[in-house]
Amino acid sequence: MPPSPVKLVDVALAASVDIATVSRALNRSRGWERLSPECVERVEAEAKRLGYHPNAAARGLRRRRSDTVGILTNPYVESAFNRELLVGHRELLWVGPDPAKHADGHLRAEDFRNALRKHGLSVRELVAVANGLDLMGSIAATREALLSVLSGRSRPQAGVCYHDPMALGVLAAARQLGLRVPEDLSVTGFDDSYGEVADPPLTTVSHSPMEIADAAVEMLLDIVKQKGDAEFTAAPVVVRPQLIVRESTGSLNI
Repeated sequence: MPPSPVKLVDVALAASVDIATVSRALNRSRGWERLSPECVERVEAEAKRLGYHPNAAARGLRRRRSDTVGILTNPYVESAFNRELLVGHRELLWVGPDPAKHADGHLRAEDFRNALRKHGLSVRELVAVANGLDLMGSIAATREALLSVLSGRSRPQAGVCYHDPMALGVLAAARQLGLRVPEDLSVTGFDDSYGEVADPPLTTVSHSPMEIADAAVEMLLDIVKQKGDAEFTAAPVVVRPQLIVRESTGSLNI
């Protein structure tokens, strides 16, 4: 497991000062001018030695603006399609929401197409589900949309889904048609919300929600402990998604 990130309290303990002093010294926040040069130098040295990286998000919470520009991408495309998961698959189906009504769905679909073009693979795109459907609605709508697609002569070899509920719908359609997963059809999801309970267990991507929640709670606690004096530099917390390989993907059965 990767080492836990260094926290503000770790720097405080190493420098033998309190958390508020660390924040003031590193961020030149209100009251830092009252600190001695030796104290500021000691805090900065310990922060550097420990590899402490403050988080910009908490600063944004405090100031009610982030002063940052975010670029969102979908790393699951490269990780899921350019490794051994879909060995032998040449025609893949994208299963997602209406891109005209769902900006994130449009971005993911575009990344999907670009990744496949890069590797010389063909792609079908299917708008399967309207916005706003609940879990059971997403599964049912996707299943109905996939029945005709998977029963045709030119059936795709793999279904790549916008999120896990749609992947469950693909699995349901395959089961109804007597298709074996992954022997006849590989299926991938995204967000790992239902991957373990799917039949078969679903290959998907986890975006580490617990790690994101832990980081957010830590930032809020730092602000509370410092009684509103918290200031942070513009170093973001990067949470890397993790590809979870399960039994719904495999080599093409030829």
